[in-house]
Amino acid sequence: MKPALLGAVAVVVSGLAVGCHDPLRTAPDQSFVFHVSNIAAPATVAPGAPLSVVLTAVSGGCARFDRIETRKSASEASITVWGVNPAIGNPGMGCTADIRNELHTVTFDPPFAASFTVSVNRPREAPLTATVQVQ
Repeated sequence: MKPALLGAVAVVVSGLAVGCHDPLRTAPDQSFVFHVSNIAAPATVAPGAPLSVVLTAVSGGCARFDRIETRKSASEASITVWGVNPAIGNPGMGCTADIRNELHTVTFDPPFAASFTVSVNRPREAPLTATVQVQ
């Protein structure tokens, strides 16, 4: 290896070691609401039985799934799928161009009203909804 190139590599490696910056480490401001493309729910559920819905969350690039938050009453539930993206605030970070559909199951425990509506919050779009009859 040429001495100049070897010196440049040594400077870069030592600079990374001193900085100890992990580009995949996320900060609180790197959270975002994931796009959910589909909600699959049964048409009916038996009284006293739990209700499971399956969400299709769309991820890719540097974005990755973080968590699901829910709010429930007897007649409805609201779901928000959160992700993190370490590229937010790091404009020089390279990310892949892949798109992935991730399935996530959310289960709600009874009690339910006679009709139970599940809505999924989505960025820049109307919420997805599914209504399940309890019978």
